[in-house]
Amino acid sequence: MKQEDLIVTSPLSRELDVGNQHLVICVFRGAFEDDDWFFEVVDSNGRADISQEMYSSDQAALEAALQAIQSRS
Repeated sequence: MKQEDLIVTSPLSRELDVGNQHLVICVFRGAFEDDDWFFEVVDSNGRADISQEMYSSDQAALEAALQAIQSRS
């Protein structure tokens, strides 16, 4: 497998319950140090929302994911 095919998962990824939904927030980037971060939120029905934007840090991607969750609640 080539390095550019690898994905790094942030330790900031987490699971949480919002209302009656169990959500999994995964924060990822490519294998290269200068790759940007993005997030995926998967709900208990298996529906996944993937960020359309890229973020310079995993913290910024997590904050954007939490904001997206809050705005759809």
